[in-house]
Amino acid sequence: TFTYAYILKASDFNEALAGTGQKLYVDSSVATSGTGRSWASPLKTVSEALTLANTNACNNEIWVKKGTHFPMAGTAVATSRDSSCRILRNGIKVYGGFAGGEEFLSQRT
Repeated sequence: TFTYAYILKASDFNEALAGTGQKLYVDSSVATSGTGRSWASPLKTVSEALTLANTNACNNEIWVKKGTHFPMAGTAVATSRDSSCRILRNGIKVYGGFAGGEEFLSQRT
């Protein structure tokens, strides 16, 4: 058996993932969650985004639209913020303050 390892630089990683949904988008004002891969189809809760990011190494950023966000346990507001908003791996970044529609962090208002 032959094992091959290739070490990517951060720039290679970002380039390889460009346009493949490395960001997850959250908008609490939508009626139901979409795929989370764009502002046009955002997830409804930060908890959903964290669940996806914790289990998929390609999801490294969560962009959250301005609004009121509650920790969720399924479809109900959670009684414990800790159990619903855990970051279980390194490298996940959560950014807020978006109007919705931005493509770059620098466009936040």
